[in-house]
Amino acid sequence: MKLSNELISIVVPVYNVEAYIDNCVSSIMSQTYRNIEIILVDDGSTDKSGKMCENFKLKDGRIRVIHKKNGGLSDARNKGIDIATGAYIMFVDSDDYMPTYAVEYLYELLTKYEADISIGRLEMTKNLNSKGNIETGTSRLFNNKEAIGQLLYANLFSTSAPAKLYKMGLFKDIRFPVGKLHEDLYTTYKVFDRAQRIVYGSNIVYFYYHRTGSITASNFTVKRLDAIEALNQLRTDIDIVDYGIQNAYSSQILENVFSFFSTNISPDDIRKYKLWDLVKENRMNVLFDKCVSKRIKGYAILSFLGLKNTMKITKEYYLRKWK
Repeated sequence: MKLSNELISIVVPVYNVEAYIDNCVSSIMSQTYRNIEIILVDDGSTDKSGKMCENFKLKDGRIRVIHKKNGGLSDARNKGIDIATGAYIMFVDSDDYMPTYAVEYLYELLTKYEADISIGRLEMTKNLNSKGNIETGTSRLFNNKEAIGQLLYANLFSTSAPAKLYKMGLFKDIRFPVGKLHEDLYTTYKVFDRAQRIVYGSNIVYFYYHRTGSITASNFTVKRLDAIEALNQLRTDIDIVDYGIQNAYSSQILENVFSFFSTNISPDDIRKYKLWDLVKENRMNVLFDKCVSKRIKGYAILSFLGLKNTMKITKEYYLRKWK
């Protein structure tokens, strides 16, 4: 791969991750694409994470550190965007990590296809030492409408901000929503909508580290409904009929509602927040669409057994999946 001198900014929000941050930052410092600035945003950590950031800075002159009052993931990312000086930007969460070729691969993919955004494969792992391999792989090019549909289907790639390289200009006046959960769902489609060309490559560029119990131990809170608010906002901003993404939108609705069913949510809350109505309104849209995953189609079919059976089986499925 031919290297370039264009600077790439990598923003890493940091909050109480002393057990993981060394693995994360080391993976970034080891990237084969060397012209990067690494922006570590210490979001008011109360453990050793902030001090560790300063130690990293002493080891590598490409590292910049911000210490700020705790404001959440969105606020930390926004602070990183504000000071980034690269022509391109990407995001890495501080308990995740990348194979050494990730930045180079994404940059070469973006420049080869003259794209505004390049995307690689995100792999979930329970290990802190997965390596990944560059293979011949495949690539696909999308326009903005097609790419937003793919975001919502979440087969090749998802709404997650990481595992993507963006032209910096796409974030002009776009920021992550402070105080919201599912911040990526609120934001990524807006950035994609500004892009003319988005390219996906099938090589792994990002390892999402799954901490055992992080899903199954989750409780339902009203804040989790931010996902539905984000999808409502998408539908306000974008004409999903004109974009041809009605089924993709329905698929994402079911994805999020069924994730709520895996928690301790009560049937009363499901009815109160009209979540069961959403299932019934969207389930037929996914059943005969070949782009919808088998899992989402399974959710739709399951829903015909009624709310009680749907909740019981969904919880069992998630428990087995994440144990």
